[in-house]
Amino acid sequence: MTRKKPNRNGLLKGVVCAVAALTVANFTAAGTAVVNPPNIVLVLTDDQGWTDTSVQMLAAEPASKSDFYRTPALQRMAGEGMVFSNAYSPAPTCTPSRGSIQFGKTPARLRQTVVHDVLARSRGIDCRSEISLPQMIKSADPRYVTAHFGKWGFPPRRPEHAGYDVSDGNTNNGDGDWDCVKLRTPLPPDDPKRIFSLTRRANVFMEAQVKAERPFFMQLSHYALHVQHDALEETAKRYGKLLRVKQSAPSDYGRRPASQNTSMPRFAAMIENLDTGLGMLLDKVQELGIKDNTYGPFGKKCPMG
Repeated sequence: MTRKKPNRNGLLKGVVCAVAALTVANFTAAGTAVVNPPNIVLVLTDDQGWTDTSVQMLAAEPASKSDFYRTPALQRMAGEGMVFSNAYSPAPTCTPSRGSIQFGKTPARLRQTVVHDVLARSRGIDCRSEISLPQMIKSADPRYVTAHFGKWGFPPRRPEHAGYDVSDGNTNNGDGDWDCVKLRTPLPPDDPKRIFSLTRRANVFMEAQVKAERPFFMQLSHYALHVQHDALEETAKRYGKLLRVKQSAPSDYGRRPASQNTSMPRFAAMIENLDTGLGMLLDKVQELGIKDNTYGPFGKKCPMG
């Protein structure tokens, strides 16, 4: 029997949904807060396929990892936790997937099944009556401070309406391509897709909450790897050299020789830059001394690692 290959498009979006289920694990059955509530970090990448990492996603399938892309921070996560590979995105596009993660329902129940759901808008459906993930956490323990950094991508309801105390606002793809979307001002060359500035803001937020002794829920939603593709120039040049060594190998994008995929070095570099940002986050959690009391990619045995 032939095994059907999972959909590449946004598989990791579905993986992070499992972390949400763990947020209730540290509250009693009566809903009262525990003495030392855990921090919760949810990291979401955009359009990253299941073979777009150097982590083997399926134990029995060596081809479920890339031999070209390098993601050492993700490997570090997988080694310390768990690879949860039996998961799928709620939808094949970003907007309904993001809504499903925030409100814990299928896109069909939320009446948001495509990027711009005209039917839902014509009926005045904006999900304001739905209970969001941060609202659920706050209802169980009001001590929690909640934050959302990066791409929101769910226009029917803004982050503040969904219960986030701190956020970047109603951002979308363009905010990951331009410093100013209206003026088409480019981002600094040392901050492709805002990978590093997003991570730095996330780290500052975590540090502030630790100093104030407040538990937090933070979602870091990267603009990468969504088009337009961008990366640090030195990283892209390095992958260009690696690609020339692999000219006879088949491409991750199909049957063409790798030498014909001129965009591949930059895409690979963007994956590595994104992983570097993740490593910065991991290091900060270690530095703050909260690794053992943080759900997410930091040592708690949860599905994301």
